[in-house]
Amino acid sequence: MAGSVFDSLSYAALYELDNLLFDNGYGKIARDSINLADIAKGSRGLDIGCGTGISTCKLVDMVPGIKVKGIEKSGAFLNLAKVKFGYGDLKRTLENIGEDRHLPEILKKHRRNLPGLAYHLLVHERKYGPHSKDGVVELESGHAAEVALKEGEEPFDFALLNQVIHWFINSPPEGESHPEYQRKALTAINNTLRPGGKLIFNTSGADFRFHDERINRGHFMFHPYYQIFNQEVARRLGGEIVDAERFEDRTYTFDDSKIREMLDNTGFRVTGTAMIGKDYEDFSLMRELCIVGAHMTLFETNWERSGTDKPMLSEEDRNLILEEALEVAERESSVDAQPVREGIAHYVAIKE
Repeated sequence: MAGSVFDSLSYAALYELDNLLFDNGYGKIARDSINLADIAKGSRGLDIGCGTGISTCKLVDMVPGIKVKGIEKSGAFLNLAKVKFGYGDLKRTLENIGEDRHLPEILKKHRRNLPGLAYHLLVHERKYGPHSKDGVVELESGHAAEVALKEGEEPFDFALLNQVIHWFINSPPEGESHPEYQRKALTAINNTLRPGGKLIFNTSGADFRFHDERINRGHFMFHPYYQIFNQEVARRLGGEIVDAERFEDRTYTFDDSKIREMLDNTGFRVTGTAMIGKDYEDFSLMRELCIVGAHMTLFETNWERSGTDKPMLSEEDRNLILEEALEVAERESSVDAQPVREGIAHYVAIKE
C-alpha cells in the first residue's frame, strides 16, 4: 500500500499519542478482551494486527509466562512497536517523525499536559525491551491471511485481534474481495491454532450494531460536530458527501448473527461475549476522533478510489484540510453538543 496513510510514521505517532489522550483506550479494550478469554499462564499466542504494540504490551502485562508473536502489515506502526520492545532505533525513529510536526495547530493546545512521544517510547523501551531479549515477544511484518506456522513450530494457544477484524471487510489488500479476504484470514488463523485454541477479538460501534439502540445512537459518528467535520473533509476531497438522513440508514459491517455465521463458516464456535458501553467524559476528545477517523477512512478511501498508483496527499495538504474542516465544525457545532457513548463488542471463540 505505497502511499497509504498507514505507511506514514507521523500518522503512527498521531495514533500512539491519541491512545495516550484516551487514557490508553486501545489498551483498555485489549484488557477487557483478555479478561474475557481467561488466557492460561504460559500460553503462546499471536497478536494479529498488533499495530504500535499497544495490545502486545497488555498481553505481556496480564498473562504470566506468556510468549507472543505480533504480526502487523504497516511498516510504520510496526516500527513503533519494535522501538517499544527494543528491536528498533528510538533516536532515528524520532528524527524521522519530528516531534509535533504532524499535528494540526488546533490540536496542539489540547496536548500541553501530554508526555512527549520521545519520553513515552523511552519508558516503554525500558520496560518492555528486555522481553524481546528473553524471547517473550517477537514482531513480524505480514497480513492476517498470510499467517502460517513455520516448519517445526507448534500450534498456538490463542490469537488476539484487537480492533482489527472489521478491517478484513473494510480494507482488504488490493485485488481481494471483502468476503473472500475475511474467509482467507480467519481460515489462516484457524490453521495456526491447536484444537480448542482461542480466537479473541473485538469491534466497536462504528462497525457493529448492538441490540441496545441507545448504544448505537450514542456513537460519535452520530455527533453533529463529527458529521459536519466529515462533510467538510469530503467536500475538499471532491468526494461523496453523506448527509445526516442517509447516514441514519447506513449498513453496519457486523451484528451478532453475522459474526456467529462468519465464525461457524471458518471452524470456530463462540464461547463468550461481552457488550460494553462507555461514556466519554472529556468532550474535547471529539477533535481527536475526527482527525484519526479522517485518516483511517476519508483520506485512505479517497486515495484507494483514485488509484493506488497515485501518491497520497502530502502531510501538509492533509493538515490544511483538517484545519479548515475543524474550523467549520467549531463554527457550526460544538464538541459538547450531545453525549457520546462508545460500545465495544468482545468475542471469544474456540477452534472446533
